[in-house]
Amino acid sequence: MSRLRVEQISYLIKEQLILKQFSLTMGSGLHVVLGANGAGKSTLLSLLAGDLKTHTGRVEIDDKSVADYSLRELASRRAVLTQENPFGFPLSVREVCGLGCLEKNNSEKLINEVLDHFQLSNFASKKFNELSGGEKQRVHLARIFCQQTDFLFLDEPLNHLDIQYQLMMMKLLKDYASKGKVIVCVLHDIQLALRFSDSISILKKGELIFQGELKGFSEESDKQILSNALSDAFDINLEIDKEGLLRVLV
Repeated sequence: MSRLRVEQISYLIKEQLILKQFSLTMGSGLHVVLGANGAGKSTLLSLLAGDLKTHTGRVEIDDKSVADYSLRELASRRAVLTQENPFGFPLSVREVCGLGCLEKNNSEKLINEVLDHFQLSNFASKKFNELSGGEKQRVHLARIFCQQTDFLFLDEPLNHLDIQYQLMMMKLLKDYASKGKVIVCVLHDIQLALRFSDSISILKKGELIFQGELKGFSEESDKQILSNALSDAFDINLEIDKEGLLRVLV
């Protein structure tokens, strides 16, 4: 079942075509968008979340156009993490996480559970602005999880995170997606995308050059198609070996 549907969307900025017309569908699962800088990944994510309006085509969440959702309805359906999340208020970590709670009933229990999952319990009373970049990123991600929506749109959620927290985050996202949620995230780490995602979409200069599920993605011909798409997108020779590991060919 496709919970997220994109039909022939395109997007322009000052008459410049940022995203060229394409379609795709996504069901429940963890979906990763890959591509070089300037490929249109962040723009696509904003269109999927309903924060930008398409020039042509439409985006549907559960068979309803995102343009037809009210802001309140969208807030209850999807949560969004952008690359830049400036926050100047002197709030504690717990208070920042609480901003994501749409329902105040049992919110304290939810916050405690999320803080524990993100290994932030010891920071709960600490001021957010006193944290390191990686700690702030984990708090923002915890806030997103407190929103408890069916759809998550995450732009570079691993920014500033050390490797152990990158792995922790990917495992949390994978687990959340397994509960029938739809998670679309932009990543730069191709290896983590191959390891954890259910499907991969690859953009190049606003075009969708690859979109496919990775379940059962074991045939050499399938790996070659994906390797070629990655090599094309990043303008470098890449291959996926028999173990599913990405290698750069020098």
